[in-house]
Amino acid sequence: MIESPLPDGESQPPQPGFMHRRDFVVGGIKVGVSMLVMDWLRMPAFAGEQHRTTILPVHLNDSINIIANYLTRYTPPVGDFPANGAWKASYDLLEWTGTPGKVPSTNRTIGNATITRRADAGAIGYDLDYTLRLYGWETGLKSSMQCSTGPIPGLVKWQTDYENHSMKGQPSSLALTENGEHRDGVLTISSKAGTRHFNTTRPVAPQWAILDAVRTAKPDPSDPVAGIEFDYLYDLTSYRPRQKLRPAGRLDISLDGTAHQFHGFIQTGIGSVPTHYWVDAAGRPLIFTGGLVCSGLASIQPA
Repeated sequence: MIESPLPDGESQPPQPGFMHRRDFVVGGIKVGVSMLVMDWLRMPAFAGEQHRTTILPVHLNDSINIIANYLTRYTPPVGDFPANGAWKASYDLLEWTGTPGKVPSTNRTIGNATITRRADAGAIGYDLDYTLRLYGWETGLKSSMQCSTGPIPGLVKWQTDYENHSMKGQPSSLALTENGEHRDGVLTISSKAGTRHFNTTRPVAPQWAILDAVRTAKPDPSDPVAGIEFDYLYDLTSYRPRQKLRPAGRLDISLDGTAHQFHGFIQTGIGSVPTHYWVDAAGRPLIFTGGLVCSGLASIQPA
């Protein structure tokens, strides 16, 4: 019999001597709140006549405006995401350091995420190597995931190793290994720090599986992906139910002197800051933004 989840989704409290995983996501919550406040105030990310001192791409909407300075030096890499095949993609993790109404500084690269897609028999596999340096802390995340096939791949089984340590010599640090499984409508996440259970009949997608979804989706509300409701395990840490992915328009942009046409998709749902994914004409997910940490495709190659 599955225990009923506690308010934070735990069925068993952490054991003494172990740090709770919510410490991994406190910064993300703060980021999310700040972006929601900006959305409520209808503040553009970069506004004001003084920004004409920097030549920014034109026709940007608010979802991509926050990395406008990154785009001034961005050239999409060469390479394909082969359909139903194996690939290895590396993304720059970017910090938005601008302030509404003030001249923006450049978007700093504060980490890297490398995702390797495996074409397993009857399944899809992802290997993740992720490092983020923010607010004086370095967070590392390595994971091997097995997912179901389908328009939005859902987690079946995975193992994740976390590390979190101070870059300023503070003694506090964290290392934790977790194992997860989604079977018979129950999502179970276990480690020495405790066990959590979630009851769900929907696919539970890691954010990296969304790359597969938008890579093959059509920018049309009638596309089947737009009608799928799924759950979400952000950074394989934060469980967020009832998500949807839908088309979000077209963007014509010039990058490094070359004209591009992007098609957008937006993910929304319980507990999530709206996240935009921008794919090029070849269906490659180049840019995705949501909160104050955004991503830009740096390289793509066969795995």
